[in-house]
Amino acid sequence: MRSIKHKILAIAIIPMLAIAFMLTASHIGNRTEDAEERLVNKARTTTRILASSIEYGIVSGNQEHTRSLLNNFVKDHEILRARVYDANNNLLHEISSNTSSTKNNPPTIQIENKILQSTENINDYTGIEAGPRRKIGTLTVDISTLDLEKEKKNIILEGVIITLLLLTITFFVTLVYLKRITNPFIKMLTDIDTIRDGNIGHQLETSSITELDALARHINNMSTSLKQARDELIEKSDNELYVERNKAHVTLESIGEGVITTDVQGNISYMNPAAEILTANRFRNVYGKSLHKILKVRKPESDSIDTYPFEKVVSDKENLHHYPHLTLVKPDKSEIVIKDTASPILDRSGDVIGMALIFHDFSSIKHMSDKLTYQATHDDLTDLYNRREFETQLHDALDDARERDTEHSLCYLDLDQFKIINDTCGHLAGDILLKQISQQIKNRIRRHDLLARLGGDEFGIIFYDTDIKEAEELANEVKNSVADFRYIWHDTAFDIGVSIGLVPINAAVNSHPELLMRADSACYIAKDNGRNCIHTYAPSDRDFIRRCDELQWYNRITEALDTDRFELFCQTIQPVSENCTQQKHYEILLRMIERDERVMPEQFIPAAERYLLMPRIDRWVIEAFLSLFEKQAIRNFGDNIYNINLSGQSLCNSEFIDYLIQRLQSNYINPSSLTFEITETAAISNLEKALHFINIMKEMGCKFALDDFGTGVSSFQYLHDLPVDYLKIDGKFVRNIHNNQINYSIIDAIIKIGHEQGLEIIAEYVEDEQIRQKLAHCDIDYIQGYAVDKPFPLQEIINPGS
Repeated sequence: MRSIKHKILAIAIIPMLAIAFMLTASHIGNRTEDAEERLVNKARTTTRILASSIEYGIVSGNQEHTRSLLNNFVKDHEILRARVYDANNNLLHEISSNTSSTKNNPPTIQIENKILQSTENINDYTGIEAGPRRKIGTLTVDISTLDLEKEKKNIILEGVIITLLLLTITFFVTLVYLKRITNPFIKMLTDIDTIRDGNIGHQLETSSITELDALARHINNMSTSLKQARDELIEKSDNELYVERNKAHVTLESIGEGVITTDVQGNISYMNPAAEILTANRFRNVYGKSLHKILKVRKPESDSIDTYPFEKVVSDKENLHHYPHLTLVKPDKSEIVIKDTASPILDRSGDVIGMALIFHDFSSIKHMSDKLTYQATHDDLTDLYNRREFETQLHDALDDARERDTEHSLCYLDLDQFKIINDTCGHLAGDILLKQISQQIKNRIRRHDLLARLGGDEFGIIFYDTDIKEAEELANEVKNSVADFRYIWHDTAFDIGVSIGLVPINAAVNSHPELLMRADSACYIAKDNGRNCIHTYAPSDRDFIRRCDELQWYNRITEALDTDRFELFCQTIQPVSENCTQQKHYEILLRMIERDERVMPEQFIPAAERYLLMPRIDRWVIEAFLSLFEKQAIRNFGDNIYNINLSGQSLCNSEFIDYLIQRLQSNYINPSSLTFEITETAAISNLEKALHFINIMKEMGCKFALDDFGTGVSSFQYLHDLPVDYLKIDGKFVRNIHNNQINYSIIDAIIKIGHEQGLEIIAEYVEDEQIRQKLAHCDIDYIQGYAVDKPFPLQEIINPGS
């Protein structure tokens, strides 16, 4: 508003000021010119009169008359001085000593040095009737201009006074007019401020100024619209707020979680029905009471009852959760586990004004969680710790041994003869045995030691703070306890033994998997040493070194399988009897490739059997053999017969059997050209499964050979039960046949009995001509060995020129 006033004031005053200055200047100028003109006219008139008066004196030469006339004239007319010159411009008279004569002064008027000087010619009028008058002299009169100067100052002062008076009048007139103009603006702004401050319905007064009146009407219309919109919005917001508040109330009243709110002092201001049930309190009875008096809790693994930590929520201004969960103690001393969340309630400025506590009954979930945790860490059958938890505890024990520089002991147990009970009496008998043995072992160890079932019939014990010597004594007690145990199943008693491996747990061990590997190896050595005994690990133990070599072979074999680093070889099986078929007959052999060298089967097969890798190896052989012929598009093997070795593990593996059936059915290879070799030991130890496998394959057209025949004590007893086509005599009898008559007799007996069964007999390991000649005296059907042919890559049969 000040800006408008200043602008209007400036618009009114500045032009008026300029006009006033212009008028004053014009007035002063005109008045000054008039004063000067009057003074000049006075000087001219005085000079003319005086010149006419002194004509006589100059013409008559009456000097006294002239001087007297001049003096009187000067006194009367305030003339400063008067000077008379003759026709030749010679000074004749001067009324003061300051008069100086001049020559040829023209009759002009000039003003200088505050003196007005007037000059007039003196002419001779006497004796001349007509014609020009004769100049007889010159009169110069000096008149003072001081009065003129005073008059000028008065004129200027008068002009300034008039100007100031005009300006003052203009200023006050402008202020009055300005007030009449700005007052409506000020009033309008005041009304607008009122609207801005929230009084939206306020109406502006109309104005006599047309434009302001139009603006006021528009603002009033806008104010009315805004008020209407605000009222509608408030009504809508009130409705929505009511709905939301009602929803929140209904929600809080309906949810299963307890909700309690308090003020900043911890006094209860709200409690929903769920909280009433959980706390066993009515809201109307606890309203305004301190939360500390109502909510009693107990922390996990604590017997003391405490109050809910309300102060921590208020002081920290952060949400509070409790884990492990709190236990809520009700007034009747009953307890439930709760899961809680406490949050501070803040106002707009961020200050805490209370707390909201949300909680629910977590007892069933806690029970379920505890149960799942227990199941995750315990064996379902024996209720002992399982392998996962045992490894965790073993890891902790190793860390403890390093930190405290102490020693614990790891005991690895494997039950002896468990498989016999499981196979003969069934899995139920085996499970009951495991439960009883678990309890038997648990009763023999100390309370602070840890017992776990590691899987199958294997158990683990951690003897805490026990050196290896003391651990041997404790392990011996466990062994004797198991040995003394008699298991009765359906009136049949079984003796149970246990093989135990012991390993010290100390800072010298790198990791807990290394501990388990050492303990497992020590237990394996204990089994090899006769079962039901204890073997303690020592870094220099030869048996352990051998066992470690087997473990290394496991890694090497699995890597070779994963990277396809095997190669198929074959060796000729030569017919020698006239009754034998003259088809070419080969045994498929296997080599493992390492660093461009071929590793013989006798080096890696024992480890593969120990770690149950034979089904994978057998599958690789079958796949590689069949794929090799498929790639060459050979629709049959011609007249060739190929012997493929299968392990006892594959005979018992249903997945391998399914794979083999599917593979043979999807291939155009003639199954009658395939002969599967199974060892006598594998067939007899898994007789039922071996018979099942043999019968299925024979129905497809395959043949079978019983390998390493003669090594078992009951070889002839089971021969009648196995529907095989060939017998391969164990090589240990063949090698020394020319030097050992007993071996010769055994071979002769095998041949005769085999022929009685309708079987063809193969002698392997025929390494030289002496053995070959000796076998010629027997009724042998086939021979195989270096005396016949050395093993060569199978690829040479498929591509003879390669």
